[in-house]
Amino acid sequence: MMTDWRSIPRFINVLVVDDSRTSRMLIRHLIEQLNSKYHVIEANGAENALSSVQGKQIQCAVIDYNMPQVNGLDLALLLKQHFPNIKLAIISADSHLPVKHQHQTLAFTQLSKPIQPFSLAQFLGIN
Repeated sequence: MMTDWRSIPRFINVLVVDDSRTSRMLIRHLIEQLNSKYHVIEANGAENALSSVQGKQIQCAVIDYNMPQVNGLDLALLLKQHFPNIKLAIISADSHLPVKHQHQTLAFTQLSKPIQPFSLAQFLGIN
């Protein structure tokens, strides 16, 4: 059986959601420096994120926990419904935040702000 090369994505789509423009720009820069095959889609909140991913395949998402209206965990749950195989990272400046225990049914990686290149590379699976 031949592989239909058109169905294989040329880029890995990574959704970056943070209400801080500076944080989004930093994460985008780090991802693009780590691997040029990553395509970053930025959003400043949950509503913007959901509209930005319509009709796209999203493989990974890096989501800030503390955002107005909808927090990062609730957005992660919504994304998981649309993209069951999505790889999720929740980021927070509060290293003592008990995020992991709030949603035991949702698999995700917790990353600290400021985000470190090694941690981000490890999450994305870049060696």
